Amino acid sequence: MRSRLQWLGEQVEWFLGILGCLFPPVVLLPLIPIFELYDDVRRAYEDR
Repeated sequence: MRSRLQWLGEQVEWFLGILGCLFPPVVLLPLIPIFELYDDVRRAYEDR
């Protein structure tokens, strides 16, 4: 029983680790259009 709980704990750790790696890109991906808009505004002011 103990080895089964240990195995289950390892699986949960792997799953949380994968979620931890995927979470930042999913959160930051919607911000990319904002950065592009900022870049366009910056270029417009540099041309003046």
